[in-house]
Formats: sequence, C-alpha cells, structure tokens
Amino acid sequence: MQPIPPQIKNCLLPCLLAGTVLVVFSSADDARSKPARDLRAAVDQHVAELNAEQRSVRDAAKRALKKLGPAILPHLPPAELLPNEQVRSVIRGIRRELERQKAREAANPSRVDLIGTHSLAEALKSISEQSENGIDHSKLDATSLAERHDFKLTNAPFWAAIDDVCKSAKLEIALGESSERKLPSLSPTVRLVSRDPNRAITRVNSQHAIRVQVTDASLRPLFGDAEHQKLRIGIEFQVEPRLRPLFLKYRGGDITAALVAKAGEQVLTSLANLDDSLELPLGEGGRRIAVHADFRVPIAIDANARSVNTRGTLMMQCAAATERIRISNIAASRGVSRRRGGVTLLARQVNVVERDAKLDMSVQCVLTYDVGGPAFESHRTWIFHNQVFLQEPQQPGSTAEFIRPASFEIDGQADGGVMVTYQFRGIPPRFRQATFEYHAPTLIVDIPVEFRFDGIQVDSRTKR
Repeated sequence: MQPIPPQIKNCLLPCLLAGTVLVVFSSADDARSKPARDLRAAVDQHVAELNAEQRSVRDAAKRALKKLGPAILPHLPPAELLPNEQVRSVIRGIRRELERQKAREAANPSRVDLIGTHSLAEALKSISEQSENGIDHSKLDATSLAERHDFKLTNAPFWAAIDDVCKSAKLEIALGESSERKLPSLSPTVRLVSRDPNRAITRVNSQHAIRVQVTDASLRPLFGDAEHQKLRIGIEFQVEPRLRPLFLKYRGGDITAALVAKAGEQVLTSLANLDDSLELPLGEGGRRIAVHADFRVPIAIDANARSVNTRGTLMMQCAAATERIRISNIAASRGVSRRRGGVTLLARQVNVVERDAKLDMSVQCVLTYDVGGPAFESHRTWIFHNQVFLQEPQQPGSTAEFIRPASFEIDGQADGGVMVTYQFRGIPPRFRQATFEYHAPTLIVDIPVEFRFDGIQVDSRTKR
C-alpha cells in the first residue's frame, strides 16, 4: 500500500502530473436532444468570455451563466483544467451558487397541472414529465391504461397527484422490486399496481416531497408489565424518485401520540428514550422507508380506545442528484481518473490475484467533491461508497451481470474527499476486464418532514 497523502483532496494533482489519465465526461454526451446541445454551446461561449480583456464582457458572461440556472451544472468545465486562475475562481463560485440553488429547490415538492379527461397512460406520462419523476406502470394491462378519467389538478404536489390517480383508477403504490442481481438504478420509479381490495385504506400526507403514510396502529403485549400494553404505530416515508434518501434523523421524542377514548384524549408515554438521537442509514434500502413508534398504554383505558392521534417532526437527508462514474477494464486502469460534474474518481491502486480458478480484486480509489462541508464529515463518509459494483463485459444477446464488493476499508478522509479500498473476492475469471461503476451522491440537502394524523383507528386485537 502506498503512503496515504496528508490531504486526500490534494492528492489528485500529483497523481495527474505523474501520468494518470483524466477523462472528462459531460451529461451532454448522453443528452442527444437539440436543447442540450444548445445549452452546452451557450455555456462554452460564456466560459470563453470570462477570459475576455474587457471587464464588462467578463461580468456579463458571469451574469449570463448564473441566469441559465442549475441546468448548466453538467456542462460547466472542471475548474482545475482551465488555464486562467481568475476564470477558475469564477467557475468554482458559480458552481457552488448553482448547487446551493438546486439543493434548495429540491427540498420543495414537484408540482403538476392536469386538467380535463385523459387516459390513464396519458395522465401518468404528463405527471412524470412535469415532475421529472419516473413512473412504472408495466404491471397494468392495456385496458386499464386506455381507460379515461377526469382530473382537476392545479399546481398539485407530485405525491398528491399520484394519490389522486390511484383513487380514480383504483391503483396503489407498490414496493419496489429488490434483487441482489439488479443493477442500482439512476432512474428510479414509482411502481403502480392494481389495488388489493382486501388492503385497508391508510392515512396519508402527500403535500410534500416526502410522502408520509400511517400503515397501522395496533396493541401488543408489554412483557414484564401487567398494567400496560404497547401501542405500535407504523409509519412509512416515501421520497420522490428524483431524490435519493441517505439518512432519516430524529429523536425519541419527535414522534408523539395521544389515545382517544370515551374519557377523552390521553397523551401516551413513548417507550423510546426521549433524548436519544436516532439516525437511520438508508443505503440501498430504496426510497420507501418504514419505521415504528411504540407507546405505553394503561390497560385500564385501552378497552375504551377508539382511535389515536399522532404527530412528528423528523429530518430526511437526501441527495438531489447522482453522478454515474465508470472505468472500463478496471484491472488495467491503475492511475486512471474519471470526472462527472463536480465529482472526480481516481483508481489509485488495482490488484488482481488468482486463487483456485477464481479472482480476488482490490480497488483503491480516491473520490473527491469540488465542495466539502458538513455533509462530508467523517461519520458520513459511508455515503460515498454505498453503490459500487463490477459489471462484466457484456456479450451480444446477453445481459451483463454485476458483483458488489465483499468488503471495504476507509484508508483516509478529508473535507470533501475519501480514500477507500473495495475488496471483490472469488469472482469469475470473465470479470478480469470488468467495468468498475460508482454512483456518487451529490447536492446533499436536509428536508424537514412534519406530519399530523388524527383519528387513526386502533386495532384492538392484541398482536404479538
């Protein structure tokens, strides 16, 4: 193992000077539409004008780039590749400002307008295009998709629009498919299926970017306590597909409940430690997160219970964007660097050992972000490596398989960067020329989640 540089973030420059290869990627390479090409051309023109001799031209170019907004972020050149220090400083400042703007906007719900009579397929397409959220209706038959419905949605939040469609077409939101062989998706979707008539209707708050749903409220035994039972309230949080959830953060006392009985409302005591700070890492668990809150209920009143009121205030940390970074033939790519947006990945060391007709591969890489800060403190470095895999060379007519790392070690960290080694063990020989793929979260934003539900019916049948 080579000595770890004192500052991870600054180790890229000497590596590059030593002969590593820097390949610059742009979303324009993937976006073939004319508007994307036009936007790229406008960015290139204004960046060139930042180097003009006249200050008025430079100032006008800076204003023009800011006015174009966060859509230009994929098209801004890497600041370190620009020859003029003043231009590099301006580009860094513009990137930081636009990223903050995009992060602020991401915390708000997407909005949808849908008025008139439309087929279900037309309505879903319109909602998806307006909100930039993927919607999967592959489980619905052609008859259902062709059926026409009346809609009166004006500036409606995305989740409210989805719930309205589900009500009209008798659909429900399904849990996303989970498979160890399924590639992590950069284009996640909301999957809609026909409603199960036997499924109980639950309470939903769908006015924000994060949908809150109370799934059940039931009584359970409280072992060791003959005078009380436990009331468990199940709560689900579902994030708009355009966002990637990283952490759900709350304290034990942030979710409260009051039981409504004949004698009136009685505030319940939480079984959680009220001062405990809970931080649930979401990783690859998907965009639908289930939690539960437990409360102590005196047996003397639970028989008269009719319903429960609950409210809460939590915080969801999300990534508003993800950069997909790929290095082909990783075993032969030591020292190769790839850059997407404001993120750079360097394959610092790659070792392959053959054991019993299988391969063990270790990949040490350095991931650096142009912008550091609190979102990249040491206790959060795991978010840099929660979507990493090797993908085998794809053969014509076949589907490429992928392998996740068996383990990893954090070798160093700094503000805005991390060095980490991934271990792939016992992989088939055909993966010797595999592509190393890294999905790096960007634009970290904390989204407050507040909810209040009154009159939730309590299942009086004691569960275990």
